[in-house]
Amino acid sequence: MYLTDAQLSRVRTRPHRTRLWLGIYQPRVIFQGRIAQAFIPKGARAINLDGISGDFNIIQGGETCFISTIAGGNELGRIRVRSATATGLVLAENSITWRNDWYLTVVRYFEPWGVYPRVTLDDDNDPTFYKDYDIAYTDQNTNLDPVICLGPNHAGFLEPDGIATGIASVWYTSSGTFDPTEGGGIASYSWHMEGGNPTGSTDAHPGYVSYTGCGQFVTSLSVTTDGGAVFTGYRHIQILTRPDQPGSCKPFFRWGLRSLEGNRGQGGYNARIWVRDVVDTDVIVDGALVVVFSEDWEGGTNTGITGSYVKIGANAENRDQILFTGYILEDSIRLDPVTSQVDFKVGSITQRMAELGTFNIALDAEDNGEPWTEFPSLTTDRGV
Repeated sequence: MYLTDAQLSRVRTRPHRTRLWLGIYQPRVIFQGRIAQAFIPKGARAINLDGISGDFNIIQGGETCFISTIAGGNELGRIRVRSATATGLVLAENSITWRNDWYLTVVRYFEPWGVYPRVTLDDDNDPTFYKDYDIAYTDQNTNLDPVICLGPNHAGFLEPDGIATGIASVWYTSSGTFDPTEGGGIASYSWHMEGGNPTGSTDAHPGYVSYTGCGQFVTSLSVTTDGGAVFTGYRHIQILTRPDQPGSCKPFFRWGLRSLEGNRGQGGYNARIWVRDVVDTDVIVDGALVVVFSEDWEGGTNTGITGSYVKIGANAENRDQILFTGYILEDSIRLDPVTSQVDFKVGSITQRMAELGTFNIALDAEDNGEPWTEFPSLTTDRGV
């Protein structure tokens, strides 16, 4: 990158320092119920519930559902929600040996998941392919979903001093979003900024959105192409108060980085982190979203969270304080019972995808592109 004269002056002026902060997204519970099926089969997807708290109508496909023997627990794992019915949940394909009276807790969290194909055979042994268990092919390989870019997940403080009555400004843009369909384009954008002001927008680049209270929020962007294909992306927003200020949403204070390494050529980045704060066991869990964000001083000028200058070498447009985002990797959490220190590994999205149990499917370059396995005008980018 080329530096302006003003940036060069800042680089050459002392002092320079950085303070790093750690935020782990803590999704709120939106629904809870208890399995009410005396003879529930292994691998069941549609599950009836009773003892319900929450509203079926606000559950969204893609959210995380924790499984437990106790209300609100997660010790038996987690699974992706497909949808909700008037009496229960429809979950992703699984091989779980379910038990009556287990608790299912749905939280407002859209983590990465593997989506699998299913193949059925008719009487003549001719196969039919389905995506995500029951989605039949129509025109998905000729009328492609849009590729959505909406910046990194976010964590930051309320301004000016992290007090509960302050304001946090978060920048939103869809720069880089495109329609991979040949000759296609974007028809519309629909943003929903939970907890923000404004709460929504139809602009491609809404700009700054204000948050006036701390909390854990979700922002979504639904993009529709000229061909009518719709896809929705999600980002998780942590609006925090400083450790010495009032407010219930705070970053971790006693923590450290053992390592932060990797590069794009290696497929992403990974970190090893320790935490000595009093930790809720429901916060540091497999798959949890981690954001390391910074406060920076360049030439004595605060360029970070509350600064008036953009940091030199920022990773994303007007998100210059976000240093690293990733997910706690499976089975990496270790607790020292003597010191109460928790150690865990965090991987960027590529590491998270690598540990998901997926497998390869062959695509044929066919002009018709009729079943899931045929793709017209196939290229590496379009196939991915």
